[in-house]
Amino acid sequence: MKKLTSLVLFIFVSITIIAGTYTQFLHYSIKDGLSEINVLCVLQDKKGQMWFGTFDGLNKFNGYNFGQLSGIENYRIDKIHEDKNGYLLI
Repeated sequence: MKKLTSLVLFIFVSITIIAGTYTQFLHYSIKDGLSEINVLCVLQDKKGQMWFGTFDGLNKFNGYNFGQLSGIENYRIDKIHEDKNGYLLI
């Protein structure tokens, strides 16, 4: 019983250490399609799309590339919220 407890504790600690050490950061800029370098707010919606509010409007990131929503360019977007129906409140 003592060996089983030690084994379970060893596995738990090992998994915790391995899972905590792997972190990946990607940096996106204007070169990648972001409309403005200064991002004021970020939201991931229920579909997994990322939304970035900037000084130059709202940018949508689908995991591969950026798109800017027409009609709200040149507007400062500093708050984004998704309601229970999936609508974005900007």
